[in-house]
Amino acid sequence: MKISVPLLNNESLNGVLNIPSNSNALIIFAHGSGSGASSPRNKYVADVLNENGFTTLLIDLLTEQEQKSDEKSQKIMGKYPGIVLNKFNIHLLSDRLRIITHWITENQNNDSTMEKLKDLPIGYFGASTGAASL
Repeated sequence: MKISVPLLNNESLNGVLNIPSNSNALIIFAHGSGSGASSPRNKYVADVLNENGFTTLLIDLLTEQEQKSDEKSQKIMGKYPGIVLNKFNIHLLSDRLRIITHWITENQNNDSTMEKLKDLPIGYFGASTGAASL
């Protein structure tokens, strides 16, 4: 199921939530740089977790606009060495993970699908800057 987590600036973070019938915990994938929610590798790991009774949320920690900004900035980084890419901003990524977690726990009573997550322990899965955001 596709979800959209709203941010304060009228943007959102998009992800895919998969709730197996025998779910015993929620695993949130933290993506910052490199692979994202649509990565075949991450989808494979999520599928294995789903088969073993874990709900998964594959979600990018950057908005589409922030990702596009990073792509443009990477092309000119040699000319402007002080540029810091969003995907390496660990504070931003950590804040987004907090927002996502809060959104999930707050929306459990407002949505029948999200209510299935009630009382499930939450774990996180990340690599690279996604892991650093944890």
